[in-house]
Amino acid sequence: MEVENGLPFKFYYENIDSFGKPMPNNLSVKEIEDFSKKNTEHYDWIQYEIQGFANKLLGNAYHGWVKKNNAITTNIDDKNLIYLCEAFTPSYYYHNNFIDNISPKAFEKIKKGEMIVVFNWFAEPLYDTSFNVYMERICRKYELDISNFFVLTSANNIPTDSKIKYISDHFFIKNAANTLKMFLKQKVVEGHEFDFQNELVDYDIFNIKKEKHFLSLNRTVNRAHRYAFGLFLEEYNLWDKGYFTFLNLREPETQANVCISQSKFNSYGEIHTNFLSKLPIEIDTHFLKNKNQMNSFPTGNTYYKKYYQDTAINIVTETTFENNTVFISEKTFHPILNFQPFIILSSNGQLAELKKLGFKTFDNIIDESYDDEEDSRKRFKMVCDEILRLANLPIEEINRLVLSCKNICIYNRNHLLSFIDYDVFENSSIKIKEICNSQEKKLS
Repeated sequence: MEVENGLPFKFYYENIDSFGKPMPNNLSVKEIEDFSKKNTEHYDWIQYEIQGFANKLLGNAYHGWVKKNNAITTNIDDKNLIYLCEAFTPSYYYHNNFIDNISPKAFEKIKKGEMIVVFNWFAEPLYDTSFNVYMERICRKYELDISNFFVLTSANNIPTDSKIKYISDHFFIKNAANTLKMFLKQKVVEGHEFDFQNELVDYDIFNIKKEKHFLSLNRTVNRAHRYAFGLFLEEYNLWDKGYFTFLNLREPETQANVCISQSKFNSYGEIHTNFLSKLPIEIDTHFLKNKNQMNSFPTGNTYYKKYYQDTAINIVTETTFENNTVFISEKTFHPILNFQPFIILSSNGQLAELKKLGFKTFDNIIDESYDDEEDSRKRFKMVCDEILRLANLPIEEINRLVLSCKNICIYNRNHLLSFIDYDVFENSSIKIKEICNSQEKKLS
């Protein structure tokens, strides 16, 4: 019964298509019927997802750990089962459908405590309090043990009093390490989406004088801190200090007041108008072969070398900024792969988390006290004040400061390679086993 690494788990899949291939768990009858109409021997759920017919995934847990370890079972009578929900569907979906979509046999197995439920949101910084409330409510209603419900997430440092067991880790770190390994081996990687070759900088970067202070690659502008950052650049007219991208604004009313006061936001007037009129602000996406991919091109291995060569300090606008939720995505690893010092517009504790993982930061040239500030507006101002201070330094001084960080930059990239075998799913499986054992639900 044990899987390859010795952990006594099997992941139970109750939805099996007519050709014996697993489908995601927790599908409705209609979802199963719709898929069955399209399914053939050479057509599977992955194609169904890609073509836009599905919101539920056979996702990164299935491909990253479950399948690799041969940990799949369709036998409801097996012991120590996990009912896995690869939760691409927004979490609020389960508020109304989780119980309805479980088969009676699986429901009884969960009710008896013979199968635990795991929601995998590792690719996102998800922590949803309404989801917690709903799951706790249905557990009371149907007499389910809430301690048998787990969420896997890359939202770290979350303050939670939920009875659901949250297991946090860093999903993107292994991907970044393997991206680096690939580039070190191949040097140049062809980009299918872009009309240029992807290439990382090499050690000669330290002999190249920088032309610009900053590089900051932002995709959609509708995250509050990115929108507010664009307004900051417009207010102080810093556009010529770096290469910046702000590709689009999906939502017309971005709530930048998370980062700045509503009164200040309202006072921007012409600044606000001028920034919006500049969108989209592009550099590498000029080379997209299909402009319809502006919102969907992969960023994990897309590197236009020139912009990293010509710029000194990377300003990373991470996925999360408020609620003290640390989320280290591929965005944080872009400067590490390319020997750049960085400033991060993110939730507080991001730099501290990187240090826990063994990376070094740049307090020798950058005031990093912003990382300790819990108040989002104060933290945003501290970051912007530091960017403004650096922007006012002559480019010659910036070059000198960056050169003083050479050893840290080299160390960080080398250290990233140590995460090639890092496996968040194996880590989480160990943690699940430990938690279950501590609850005296010994796994045989």
